[in-house]
Amino acid sequence: MCWCSMASTVVQIYLKPVLESYFHVDPRVRLCAAEVAVIVLRQGLVHVAMVSIYTGCFKKVILDFLTNSLKILSVYRNVA
Repeated sequence: MCWCSMASTVVQIYLKPVLESYFHVDPRVRLCAAEVAVIVLRQGLVHVAMVSIYTGCFKKVILDFLTNSLKILSVYRNVA
């Protein structure tokens, strides 16, 4: 058995719970779930259709995270 097919099988088993953790209250958990999905897709371990349900939500969380980070940086610059 090829290691790549073994990795794909393992990821497919754990991908659904990881993606479902995206709906957690803590934004850091959601960001980690989005990062895992991006890494898995880049490696080609799963088909895009397996993640497509969650991708619309990922975009909003990543944009919110970046917006909040920029707000924190602007406040820090004004104080310093």
